[in-house]
Amino acid sequence: MVVHVVDQDALDDLLIHAAEDLAEYGDALVEVLSASVESGAVRRVGVSAYDPVDARWPLSHRVLSVMQFPFNVFDRRWDRDVQGRLRADGVATFARSVLLQGLFVLPP
Repeated sequence: MVVHVVDQDALDDLLIHAAEDLAEYGDALVEVLSASVESGAVRRVGVSAYDPVDARWPLSHRVLSVMQFPFNVFDRRWDRDVQGRLRADGVATFARSVLLQGLFVLPP
């Protein structure tokens, strides 16, 4: 198990790379994730989403308690509706690509 490699009792967060993976592998993947949480090997499981539409399937499965998504001043698709639902459901959120994957900090 990965927790032995990183010399920890448990991983804080384990995120599936893309919401499509959850849709593709469905309940079998959710069962593995649930078992990881129940065994104590992982504290929270979640998914990295690329579009607000990607959030629908993961939010319908209560085992997921973390979601990572792109968020910056130009891409406000995650405002209000999705973030409000995530907050109401107690889902922790991580913003990524806040600098447009480096575009804002590239040398001129």
